[in-house]
Amino acid sequence: MPNEQTTTQPVGYYTGILDVYYAVMTADSDTSAAAPTYGTPAIAGKSIEVTLTPQYREGSLYASNKRVRHERRISGYEVSWNADQVLAAVRRALTGRTADAKGVEAIKDSQNAPYVAIGFAITKDSGAKELWWLYKGKFAEMEKTHQTEGDSIEYATPTLTGVFDARIYDGKVASVLDTDATDADATVVSGWFSAVYETT
Repeated sequence: MPNEQTTTQPVGYYTGILDVYYAVMTADSDTSAAAPTYGTPAIAGKSIEVTLTPQYREGSLYASNKRVRHERRISGYEVSWNADQVLAAVRRALTGRTADAKGVEAIKDSQNAPYVAIGFAITKDSGAKELWWLYKGKFAEMEKTHQTEGDSIEYATPTLTGVFDARIYDGKVASVLDTDATDADATVVSGWFSAVYETT
């Protein structure tokens, strides 16, 4: 007899990526005794491509000339976000750049990007989405490639890379909600980008 969930739940295939949102973590709010707090999420920009590369801690124990235990545990993600453009206010918020009264941005060896959470939606051909919040990471300066104009118009788009680690408070790296799931809460889905999701 086929599994009931298989027959009643549509299963979509990944087809695209939507806007990226960001929320700045309140400074020093992530401790072993206190949960981190975040500002209101804002749109960082439109996405061309988002790449998530998991990072792991791992180790092995050997005894009697055999490996008797091997552990591989996720510690975070490396994130690469290629956007159509990154506006000045977002660029400054994510990278820690500062600007003078005339709008000139300074890139310093001492600049300190804030910790942020980022949220985004991966789309499926079924119309469903996979919703993400990565909780604690920092972005580096943008990677940009430019070339001379030729016979055709070619657009150059920036890429931001960041590393997102587990939170100190609860060890959480991310929260993910598949809207295809039969137990996906409609209220959580509709409010996903209104605030950084926290388990209640």
